[in-house]
Amino acid sequence: MKITRLMMLIGLGCVSTILVLELFFRLLPVTTGFRFQATSQSELVLRATLPVVKHSLDWKFHKAQTRKVNNYGFSDDVDYAPNAHPVVAIGDSYVQSLMLPYCETLPGQLGTLLQKKNLPVYSLGVPGYSLAGYIGSAEFASKNFQPQLFLFLLTKEDITDSLLTKTAGSYFLDSQDLSLKFDPAKPNPVNQVLIKSALMRYLNLHLQFNPTSLISQFTGRQKTNTVTKSPDLTQVSNRLLDYLEQKSTARSYNTIFIIDTDRDKIYQNQPQPQTAPDNQLSVFAQIAQSRGYRTIDTLPLFSSQYQQNRRRLDFKPIDMHWNSTAHQIVAKEIYPVIKTKLSEIASRSSEDNIR
Repeated sequence: MKITRLMMLIGLGCVSTILVLELFFRLLPVTTGFRFQATSQSELVLRATLPVVKHSLDWKFHKAQTRKVNNYGFSDDVDYAPNAHPVVAIGDSYVQSLMLPYCETLPGQLGTLLQKKNLPVYSLGVPGYSLAGYIGSAEFASKNFQPQLFLFLLTKEDITDSLLTKTAGSYFLDSQDLSLKFDPAKPNPVNQVLIKSALMRYLNLHLQFNPTSLISQFTGRQKTNTVTKSPDLTQVSNRLLDYLEQKSTARSYNTIFIIDTDRDKIYQNQPQPQTAPDNQLSVFAQIAQSRGYRTIDTLPLFSSQYQQNRRRLDFKPIDMHWNSTAHQIVAKEIYPVIKTKLSEIASRSSEDNIR
């Protein structure tokens, strides 16, 4: 009887502690998670289901932000209009940049610069996407917004990650024949319940504690996402560009690729030209250029900035994403390129109308 009573008291104490911690963390800027809707062949892009998202870094809630989610499920201060012929910025969490106010992100800063031209900039950043996933974002943008210009921000593993179903809910390339396939995503009912808890989100998103992975380790049911052989980067790059042109209205004359660089090498005073044969972004940039696409290499931009003031361009060692300075540098560099591209597109359109 005493043992039963003791167990009940211990259980009550545990429940009470959990409830107190839950209430405590609800008062803090715990990351909400983006809470995506299901995806399918007819719903290609992971989009948020919350009206606002909260985001902060590490256990101390560094760079806490609250960002609006607009009518299309993207993190932007303004709603999007169908068939608006905007500039669309496509990428992963580097484009989304939840750790910054929207006005300090690359799409936000470009939007400010292009206000005088009454040209909107739409941000289609989805965390975890690779270049194959960006194809789905470009297809979605083409069908819904009819963009004038596409901007793609490519980061470290975007080419080889296209061969993995790294993020459910996006396109990927079959590693055997490089065919384009789609991996649909359905919200996990258990995760949907757990993500409502501020305590669980803090453990998972701030302390990187994942109970699902822990259970998988003990049961031996870990999912393996590996490419069995080293990919031919040239072939993969060409195939990705082929599919981009097949699935969307992105073409060499209306598309700009922004290429990220290894910022750690810059901080170590060892900036290396992105020309190594195994540098996937370098290989992709060379292929894209040979096909007439414009690319912006961030290496000289970031190297020059760091040499001037020795200030980092990201949040390392806490987080690898660009800080507002990096976004500003790229926005200023790409703005005149965008103006030139838009003039060329206008001239091209006029010539087509005359014909």
